[in-house]
Amino acid sequence: MKIALIGYGGMGQALKFAALSRGHTVPVIIDRTSGEATAASISAEALAGADIAIDFSSAEEVLDSVRAAVEAGIPLVVGTTGWYEKMDEVKALVASGKR
Repeated sequence: MKIALIGYGGMGQALKFAALSRGHTVPVIIDRTSGEATAASISAEALAGADIAIDFSSAEEVLDSVRAAVEAGIPLVVGTTGWYEKMDEVKALVASGKR
């Protein structure tokens, strides 16, 4: 599986290690500050080449991650906390991308 990591702090780095040790690849790392990042900001284009995205960025970035994943047509796992007041917006974004 080709995994995109959104946010490359401690959890993103741990996820990369776990993914690689299980035979997966991590062709996409999206992070504003990491030298290992393939992109500094989230977009559908930045997710190109991934089968799934995992978000451990920040609550402020979750809507952008959802929007980009829906546009790219890939599943998104959100491990970020503190965004639940945006749940209705997230549900609407996901529903708008149903095929």
